[in-house]
Amino acid sequence: MLSIKPIKALSDNYIWLVTTNEGSIVIDPGESKQIIDLVKSNEIDLEGILITHHHYDHTNGIEEILKYKKVEVFGPKK
Repeated sequence: MLSIKPIKALSDNYIWLVTTNEGSIVIDPGESKQIIDLVKSNEIDLEGILITHHHYDHTNGIEEILKYKKVEVFGPKK
């Protein structure tokens, strides 16, 4: 099973939650609250965070998500 869920963030962005039978990753979390709430309420097994680049609107939520659950962060080096 593959599920790709867009989650509205900021005024004009999306965070992507990608879920397979093996777990879930979040892509470009510019905000954290929506992700943490969704993961908690749906008992989603968050396995990692993927960032495509280092703009705040793609990375601003990482710190809070990592406080909620320590997962690996993948993406380009700064």
